[in-house]
Amino acid sequence: MVLPSPVEFLPTGGSSTPGSLHLVGGAPPALAARVISGWPESDEAPGATTVAFEIGEIAPRPLELGVDETYELIVDGGDVVVRAATDIGARRAVETLLQWAHGGELRHGTLRDAPRFPWRGLLLDVCRHWIGVEGILDTIDAMAASKLNVLHLHLSEDQAFRLESRSHPRLHEVGSDGRYLRAADVARIVDHAAAAGVRVVPEIDLPGHATSWLVAYPDLAATPGPFELRRSAGIATVALDPTNPTVYEVVADVLAEVAELFPDRYLHVGGDEVDARAWPGLDAAVEQRAFTARVASIVRDLGRVPIVWDEAWHEDLDPDVVVQVWRGHRRLRAAAAEGRPVLFSSPYYLDLGYDPVHHRVDPLVDAAGWAQRRARLYADPRLLTWAPLVEGMDVAMDGTDPAPDDVDPSTVLGGEAAMWAEVVAEEVLPLRLWPATAAVAEVLWSGVPDDDSDLPPRLEEFLHVLAATTSTDVEAIRRARWLDLADGDPALAEAIAVLAGCCEPSKWYSRHASLPGGSLDVPLDRFVDFLPPSAGRPRVATPSERAVRRAAADRILAVHLPSERLAEVQLLAERLRAACDGVVVDPLVPRPPTDVVLLPELGEAGPR
Repeated sequence: MVLPSPVEFLPTGGSSTPGSLHLVGGAPPALAARVISGWPESDEAPGATTVAFEIGEIAPRPLELGVDETYELIVDGGDVVVRAATDIGARRAVETLLQWAHGGELRHGTLRDAPRFPWRGLLLDVCRHWIGVEGILDTIDAMAASKLNVLHLHLSEDQAFRLESRSHPRLHEVGSDGRYLRAADVARIVDHAAAAGVRVVPEIDLPGHATSWLVAYPDLAATPGPFELRRSAGIATVALDPTNPTVYEVVADVLAEVAELFPDRYLHVGGDEVDARAWPGLDAAVEQRAFTARVASIVRDLGRVPIVWDEAWHEDLDPDVVVQVWRGHRRLRAAAAEGRPVLFSSPYYLDLGYDPVHHRVDPLVDAAGWAQRRARLYADPRLLTWAPLVEGMDVAMDGTDPAPDDVDPSTVLGGEAAMWAEVVAEEVLPLRLWPATAAVAEVLWSGVPDDDSDLPPRLEEFLHVLAATTSTDVEAIRRARWLDLADGDPALAEAIAVLAGCCEPSKWYSRHASLPGGSLDVPLDRFVDFLPPSAGRPRVATPSERAVRRAAADRILAVHLPSERLAEVQLLAERLRAACDGVVVDPLVPRPPTDVVLLPELGEAGPR
């Protein structure tokens, strides 16, 4: 099973077992290295598998939106031909080939593939919690494995300004905790991404989410200071002063540096969540329109195409400005109806901990289809008491602006999954990204299949290939955490793993709500922080499974004087043991810890 699924496979009959690798043809060094490093090792290889490359050209760098990513894979016995118009298409082919190879079977025939959307991205917030260069590079490799092609780096926030600025150095010196990307770091990221067929699009969020700017340069604020870097979740009530000419001079300086560091043609300037209290005495809507238009002009003068969040979109914006929609679906339909280029992110917020099935929403779905997908989310019992709040906020955020029922497909560039980092530290980042991001990647590459029932095992298989071919091994990270919780006791660690298989993180913003005082300085090392977003589809447990779960609960509860973190796990083990003993444990009634949902699926005597 390949993920994303390909457009077409024409079988000729039969299959081969992957053998020792033999490369021929003109594969670029980075591409050859990817095949060699990702190819499965076997002491009992049945022979050689010859992989030949037929590549039309090396795509010019920097990569452009719409670069040809089509490819063919032709398999005949032990011979494989990778045929593509560009090296980027060949890279996509290689990822498909590696998935086949690690599945143990190369099917004979011709596979033809091409993406539905040219923009298939992942937003990575490196501000709320720092994500370093190595974490970003590992993320890029995993993105390429799932055929994503845009890394959207969110670089400025109320919590930190994460980019070195030569023109205004206090931005990174005072506006961060000392951790930020230097010019050499950016060059390394951009080069690594280009070799993997991934563009890097920077975002400097303006005029809100700008506390880090104001800590460094308080005169840029519309309200008096003093200012401190925000170390909690939520929206700050401060912003840059839209009436101050100096603001635009500083913004122009900073964006010029950003454009110099990041060669991509697109530059994101934010525009979301400006609190009206930041601009006392001003008409916030009027001021934001004027501010956005002026900043968009600065971006255009730099030879870049501006991107804004949907709050900053208004009908008078130049038609080339890209609108990224994160609030509902109505705004996507309305912006597309203007003929404006749009990106879709609303159903792809990975930090909310939803089952990946809820990310399986086509950007081109019509109004009725969108309502149906959201209704399925609201009905998910794992939302607990959050469901009415989710629905209410959806209604409020979707707005009432006139919009057609259908999406004009000609203006939809694609979409982006979003990983906001209030509750995501670097050590747990891979667990929160994968495999959920791959579920989004398939939507944007090949669409949502009519029968999506096999998604869980396909995502599981993707994780195995990811671990075998990149540095991202989600299960190894999780096993290490269970062993740490068990203080090095393998039997106890296995019991914790069994419990974890019956649990999910509570959804939406429940983990945010459990942060003491909303503080982002709390270590993200609890049991809930290492759980996958979904424990699998509900089913009735067998008697032997119940016995295993009961024994695991007993083993966890046998520990005397547990650590604070293990004591939290014991609360869940008590509920699991009760369910195994036939006590009805209602997963809809949250018990401490309230950001974990126990879903043992024990049949008639327990939760379903």
